[in-house]
Amino acid sequence: MTGPRRIALPGGAVLVTAAPPAAEAPPPLVAAATLAVPLAGAGRAAALAAPLAAFGWARSVTALARRAGAAVRAEPVTTADFTGLTLETPAEEARALGRLADWFAELPHHPPPSAVPAGAPTAEHHSDPLRRALFGSGHRYAIGHDERSEYLASRSPEGIHADAAGLLGRAPVVALSHAAPATVDALAAALSAAVFRPAPATVPLPARPPVSRTLPAGPGRAWYLLGTAGVPLASPAKYALHVAWAVAGGRGGLLDRSLRRGRALTYSLAAFSREFAEGGYCMCAAACEERVAAEVAERVRAVLQGLAEEAIAPGLLEPAKEQLIVRGHQALETARGTTERLVGYEVAGVPAATAADYAAHIARVTPGQVRDAFRWCLDPPGHPYRRKGEAP
Repeated sequence: MTGPRRIALPGGAVLVTAAPPAAEAPPPLVAAATLAVPLAGAGRAAALAAPLAAFGWARSVTALARRAGAAVRAEPVTTADFTGLTLETPAEEARALGRLADWFAELPHHPPPSAVPAGAPTAEHHSDPLRRALFGSGHRYAIGHDERSEYLASRSPEGIHADAAGLLGRAPVVALSHAAPATVDALAAALSAAVFRPAPATVPLPARPPVSRTLPAGPGRAWYLLGTAGVPLASPAKYALHVAWAVAGGRGGLLDRSLRRGRALTYSLAAFSREFAEGGYCMCAAACEERVAAEVAERVRAVLQGLAEEAIAPGLLEPAKEQLIVRGHQALETARGTTERLVGYEVAGVPAATAADYAAHIARVTPGQVRDAFRWCLDPPGHPYRRKGEAP
């Protein structure tokens, strides 16, 4: 079976088509296309406006599609690295996806939303102080709930529209799920007819030492937060980090065993690794009673330090791998999940084909690589973590 196809178009846009479904797979019922505008170098105001811009674009494209008689659903999609929209349509109507670039080209002529949507997305609350410390307050990865809320309160819909206007001229990345060659050709032709401003190349951020915070979570309650450096999405080290933090976090993980079993110190616990185009971070968040916050902090550090000192037992490693592989497959089960993954990889400079290789990479992670990943998280040198024998 052939993999995803990447087409660099004359005007600067990039079109990625998903791998065709396996011959034995049932025919798809839904087709999707995702259009993403990279945020690197766009400026603070544009990054703050991005979720609202995506909301307005999705609403306008929905209106244009209905006017053309196309049966599509448009939904906004925004991450730390891009903003845009995803179209979904019944598979038999997939040719309508070929009109996405035409509708996108009309957006500058459409008025902004008359009101800010109540459900506009914001950054995950609890990671805000850690991301500010790990990425620097001036980077868009540090934008948090409070800053975006203040921005929304201070800007009119017209002001938000003006802040986001420059995004429409940036070279987009478009990903298509299973589509006929005629649909691919129509979309490629429409994207090639425009000339876009290229987004600047991504530059990996330096790794910073771990940071921790204890924050109030209500009367008598607290959040203990620990954040460490991660790696960019393009780094092969992400696989070991995923396995490492899956071993530590999750129900039945080592943090769960230390904090919840027996002593029941926490009532909410999460641990994960997250990658962006220019960097990443790892985080543990534990909600507890304020009086035991110091003990929680001590136990979290002890668990992670223990993982950095000794190779993990295979009996703990394999279940963590299996959970990651299942989640990886689930993320690509829908047309929308596939196209949004493909644009995210393209924006980060990651070959689209590697999205399908996730399970194989996770399966090859060794106990020693998990140990080394935690060593790097807790004491990062001045270069990204590398597997043993991997060239700088």
